[in-house]
Amino acid sequence: MNDRNWISTRLGKEVQLHGGGAFPSKDSSEDGIRWLKIANVGINTTKWDVQDYLPDNYLELFPQFLLNSGDVVMALTRPILNNKLKIARLNEADVPSLLNQRVGKVITSKDNDISFIYYLLQSSEIVFRLQQAMAGTDPPNLGYSTFKKIPITLPPLPEQRKIAEILSTWDKAIKKLDQLIEKKKLLKKGLMQQLLTGKKRFPGYMKPWKEVRLGEIGELKNGINKDKEFFGEGSPFVNLQDVFGVSAITKIPKGLVKTSQADRINYGLKRGDVLFIRSSVKPTGVGLTAVVDFDLEEIVFSGFLIRFRIYPELIDFGFRRYCFSSDKCRNEVLRKSTVSANTNINQQSLMKVPLLLPCLEEQAKIAEVLSSCDYEIELIQNKRNIVFDQKKGLTQQLLTGKIRTVHE
Repeated sequence: MNDRNWISTRLGKEVQLHGGGAFPSKDSSEDGIRWLKIANVGINTTKWDVQDYLPDNYLELFPQFLLNSGDVVMALTRPILNNKLKIARLNEADVPSLLNQRVGKVITSKDNDISFIYYLLQSSEIVFRLQQAMAGTDPPNLGYSTFKKIPITLPPLPEQRKIAEILSTWDKAIKKLDQLIEKKKLLKKGLMQQLLTGKKRFPGYMKPWKEVRLGEIGELKNGINKDKEFFGEGSPFVNLQDVFGVSAITKIPKGLVKTSQADRINYGLKRGDVLFIRSSVKPTGVGLTAVVDFDLEEIVFSGFLIRFRIYPELIDFGFRRYCFSSDKCRNEVLRKSTVSANTNINQQSLMKVPLLLPCLEEQAKIAEVLSSCDYEIELIQNKRNIVFDQKKGLTQQLLTGKIRTVHE
């Protein structure tokens, strides 16, 4: 085989984008047919954490906007996030639904395979060209007049189908690993709520747990605040983003801020310090914690954080990764928070948050079990990342013809 049977063309000759309906917000109903909006289109997936509905009779009134299983949709406003296209292929769980404006339904000609086009649109070259085409628009909007001019190279239909089949197999493997990760996370969450409340005890541990207030077992301190001209150079500092989604600070942060020696003394960090998120745009983000895993006394922490320095011999180091994540502790933090532009919690409120503590030996045992869960999840996540990277490399090779497929 040679590359001469691949054709150079443009998206507009092979693919159409059908826009959704301009349904007014007053048409929204409490139930009915799901209303697929930009917020429901993720990267290679649909997102239904926020759902809106249109009346049932809209199926008959607007059949041109009806979506079916197998349809491909893409965002047309802010369509690219972190160099990835917001595009999704619908399955049975997504339908029936009605397409909203600023979301496009991808339609291919009979000479092309929709699954292949789905992968092609996600390729780094196409995403780059789309970014260039939208440069200067605010917000970034993708119109069909721009979309149709993007140059592409296409293999014959049988080869398109074979490429799509290969990449679909890799996607299924990645999906299985994602599902396994979520299953392990749910199991860990359930185990945490049993172990961190004393509902599940280890053999030989019978002593009652002690309820304390955070203000009784340590000292709280807000982080450093500086004007914007102080940031960008100087010493590293732990910021809000360094705490989100992690249980421990294990490496030197990348952010920089100019500080004095007095600042570094007052706002330094020691191994075992716990950082609470003091202010968060997302209500559920406030009060999330990360424990400092090594001495960072020359590194300060942001004013969006609160440092909790625990008195000696009260909380096992490993236990600090988990004890503030129990439902009881989290609910108390959220209950004591205040909402303005952001959701906030202050030192005075944190001091009153209750915490259940077993003896140090039992704390260490609980931490050991939960740490094993984390390790198992990490192993699967690493495997998933390897498979994802392999698929990414293969995709690039297949979509450019550097690797050719054998097809009937």
